[in-house]
Amino acid sequence: MRKHVLPLGLAAILLSPFLLSSVRAQPSSVLTLEQAQALAASKSFAVTAAQREVDANDGAVRQAGAWRNPELNASVEDTQRATRTTTATVDFPIEFGGKRSARLSAADRARELAQAELHNVRAGLRADVVRAFFGVLVAQERVALTSNSAELAARGADAVAKRVAAGKVSPVDETRARVDQANAQLEATEATAELESARHTLAALWGDVEPLFGAVQGDIELMPARAPTSELARELDGSPGLLTSRIEMDRRRALVDVERSKGVPDLTV
Repeated sequence: MRKHVLPLGLAAILLSPFLLSSVRAQPSSVLTLEQAQALAASKSFAVTAAQREVDANDGAVRQAGAWRNPELNASVEDTQRATRTTTATVDFPIEFGGKRSARLSAADRARELAQAELHNVRAGLRADVVRAFFGVLVAQERVALTSNSAELAARGADAVAKRVAAGKVSPVDETRARVDQANAQLEATEATAELESARHTLAALWGDVEPLFGAVQGDIELMPARAPTSELARELDGSPGLLTSRIEMDRRRALVDVERSKGVPDLTV
């Protein structure tokens, strides 16, 4: 019985968990546009951060609407035990000048701004996914075309080589055919590199360092087209950017009202 002994370093590499995990993580699934949109919506760090901002502003609205808490005060007069007087009071502050309503208005505007920002982030993410998805789809088509061209060029060069060996054509023709073959192979290699870059760009939209999908599936003829200029002009007033700017202006006005309300003194009973 023969025994095969591996060097210690090679054995450690082959049994490394990193190597085993990379082997198990070989991409093989096919990804659709709907699946890509769902992955990005559920795993995007930008969307998660925007949603946390909305949640924080919800809490700020509740805090702004709360009434001020009463205050317990205690005072001690004199240091002698026999003549010492201790007084405890409970003070109930009453706000005037519309302070509470001003705080609520400012908090509401801040929440609306956070919600608008969340909508912007989601819309931008959807656009980025569509752009990256069709980028991968186009890169796949280019890889297929360049691979076929390289294969045809290789067959053509082999055929010319046989004709040269038979003495039917000049060796110069074989040289030209080999140059064409090399150029076609170079284009195929560049297309493969572009496809890998496009796959990484798409996977990064939901936080994956390495793409866990093998290919994307879709109709390249259904690539979205930009709407006509007249239609875009009609929708300009409702664009996310303008809506966010209007809400920000309202929020700043509300903050001015909050500061103005502080000029009216409160009453404590």
